Amino acid sequence: MNVLITGANRGIGLAFVRQYAARGATVFAACRNPAGATDLWHLREKHTEHLYIVQMDVTDSVSISAVHATVAAQVTHLNLLINNAAIFSTTPFRDLTPEESLRMFAVNSVAPVIVTRAFFDMLAEEAVICNISSNRGSVSGQIKGGLMDYAASKAALNSYTRSIAAEAAQHGMKAVMIDPGWVQTRMGGDNAALTPDETVAGMINVIENLTPEQNGAFLTHDGTPQLW
Repeated sequence: MNVLITGANRGIGLAFVRQYAARGATVFAACRNPAGATDLWHLREKHTEHLYIVQMDVTDSVSISAVHATVAAQVTHLNLLINNAAIFSTTPFRDLTPEESLRMFAVNSVAPVIVTRAFFDMLAEEAVICNISSNRGSVSGQIKGGLMDYAASKAALNSYTRSIAAEAAQHGMKAVMIDPGWVQTRMGGDNAALTPDETVAGMINVIENLTPEQNGAFLTHDGTPQLW
């Protein structure tokens, strides 16, 4: 199995790398600053034959193309693409700026589409595209307010993923978005309910057991349908 994971240097992305590498998958772990990804390099020492660390800025087409060339030089196809890279902001509504809002959408919404498009030619039949979303991406679930840019960017990602799923179905593939839950990451904080390894174990189970009917679904880390 060949897997490409973005935002692989910490949190959920790192847990995906750890668990897929432990399963013997060939993993391409993409992050913006590999030199500072200490935990990722420690994993590399354990899985030197099938873990590749690649530099990717998910908003930079040149960077993405370079990684495509690297991946294509090592494997003939990908079985799984996990678009996990994202940014987060707690800026209140009254202080939002156009620049911050556009940056949020560039990374969280548009970048997964661009990465998917770039690697679409390498995705094998029955491959899965997994876009990591959030419960904040649920439009009907937005009853608390706050995190406006982040919530809107994840809702946009969900909409994009539905369209990607239609394209994927034409090639025997599936695309889904998964809400990992409240996780103990830099974003979620230490008091969150789930560890990265716990939510990733659940998400891997969901990915492995996807049915054709779930193409384009918005699911939680345990496979429960999430509110749109």
